[in-house]
Amino acid sequence: MKRIVSIFLFMGCGLSALKKFETKGNDMPNTLIPQVEDSNKQLARTMTMVPWFTQLLAGKKAVIWDHDNTLADTEKLWLIGVNNLLSKKYQIIATQEQQEAFFHQTLGMTLGQAADVLNNFFNLNMQKEVLIEQWRHEIQKLYVTDLSFVSHVPRVLAALKERKIKMAIASNSDPRLLDYSVARLGLDAYFKPDTILNASHVEQGKPAPDLYLLALKRLGVSPDEVIVFEDSPPGIEAALNAQIKDVIAINMSGNRQAIEKASIIINCFSELFESDKP
Repeated sequence: MKRIVSIFLFMGCGLSALKKFETKGNDMPNTLIPQVEDSNKQLARTMTMVPWFTQLLAGKKAVIWDHDNTLADTEKLWLIGVNNLLSKKYQIIATQEQQEAFFHQTLGMTLGQAADVLNNFFNLNMQKEVLIEQWRHEIQKLYVTDLSFVSHVPRVLAALKERKIKMAIASNSDPRLLDYSVARLGLDAYFKPDTILNASHVEQGKPAPDLYLLALKRLGVSPDEVIVFEDSPPGIEAALNAQIKDVIAINMSGNRQAIEKASIIINCFSELFESDKP
């Protein structure tokens, strides 16, 4: 059964709009992207990266990825999960303006931090752990049917793997949701288990540098030997706090000013490929 949900979304490659989001029900196959590694290896071989990125990769040994809205297109699902939770449990229908404000306030936060904002934003007066569990439940239902990569990410992953660049994930994401995403998207083809890191692995999540410092340690590299892909101000700040200078921000929120501390800003990962230049 398909259903249509109206929600303010920041769509892939930095476009924002009020969209009618169509969920797919339970008709999707168990394997979300069949043979993604093999097909994207072929893509990586036939596509040339743009000169500035090729030059930046020279001398680098690793890339560290954020997860939400950088690797996986999850923020829209978190927002739909909020809308579903509010309407089902609390009989609240969020306006477009409320959705947009909530999105910007919680961008890059842990689920617990975002739950605090949700509680206050809509005056729910709920116990934090109860609210987290309710929200996680709604998000995971959407992950089952609608989880996908951010546009062109598989191509980047395949190209980096072909070049034998080591990779890690450093994410503020909820551990259970991150584990599910890794399994669903087949990310274990690119990331070793001990380099898939969430905020529970460290004392402090982003914007503290702890996650990136741990990722550097697990990868066995120095800050000068890595590139970071991020999308949020807390994530960019965390990487910079870890003394990582080469931070590429993907402008998924449509708010370029919020991520201006990054060394490079792109609107879409296709910008990394020569064949996709305008």
